[in-house]
Amino acid sequence: MSDGSYHTMKEDDCLLKIADERGVWWESIWNHANNAELKQQREQPNVLLPGDKVFIPEKNEGEEALPCDQKHRFRLKGTPALARFRLLEGGEPRKNVSYILHVDDKLVDAKEVEEGVIEARIPPGALKGFLTVRDGEHNEEYEIAFGNMDPVDTESGARKRLTNLGYDCGEEGSDEYTEALKAFQVSRGIEDSGELDEATQEALLDAHGC
Repeated sequence: MSDGSYHTMKEDDCLLKIADERGVWWESIWNHANNAELKQQREQPNVLLPGDKVFIPEKNEGEEALPCDQKHRFRLKGTPALARFRLLEGGEPRKNVSYILHVDDKLVDAKEVEEGVIEARIPPGALKGFLTVRDGEHNEEYEIAFGNMDPVDTESGARKRLTNLGYDCGEEGSDEYTEALKAFQVSRGIEDSGELDEATQEALLDAHGC
């Protein structure tokens, strides 16, 4: 078993950011035997909760024998992370809109989308983004928190997904969350129990994309 240490996840932590800071592939962390139980529990590396303990193996350092009288270029692979967004209206993909994406106050991407899906390469340690969507003469603006999605089987995870899908969940402990959950269940043809059951969790993952 390789050497390494455990990291306790905090708010705004994400596996890609930690991997980049430690110089380790995120797959090497997520697929490590010491994280097998956590992997089975959470299923996805981008939905870890604060307090989750992740084993971080030591990085493997390689060596290259190269002539010292020549210049050599090394390229780091796999550093950028892929951010994916779905633009929906009435549950259907929005077509023929344009967008501008800023990440940590830097312009990352700006283009048109035809089928409501945005894919952009962002730094693995990115924390916040700002998405501007232009539909005709109308502009919409959204703040984005990267690496801040909780597991779908938790109320906080369900709240975040419902909010992203346009449902008003109100404050924690309010009735709005239950009503939002019921409205979502009705929209997906599920019994409107207001409970976060397995069918509702699966429907949330499908509608939200993660």
